[in-house]
Amino acid sequence: MKKRIRIGITEGAKRHIARHGVRAEEVLTIFEQDYFVKRDGKRYELIGRTRDGRFLALFLEKEKDEFKLITARDATKTEKELYKKKVK
Repeated sequence: MKKRIRIGITEGAKRHIARHGVRAEEVLTIFEQDYFVKRDGKRYELIGRTRDGRFLALFLEKEKDEFKLITARDATKTEKELYKKKVK
């Protein structure tokens, strides 16, 4: 089980992810099960599955003790394969 983390989702981020067909509620369900994280500097890409089985790629930045959601979208085929390989 992963460590609990705090996620900040601004109204602007909610509007942005809505353009990708993603709801904030869906984003939060990713953290109910295992997920895969890649780090690039202060930006993190998190690949996981929603409660309904949808694969999402989340992009976050760490700010103090919280991660701020930058964007979220459907995971690509390559990202889904990476998730399936890394998360068992």
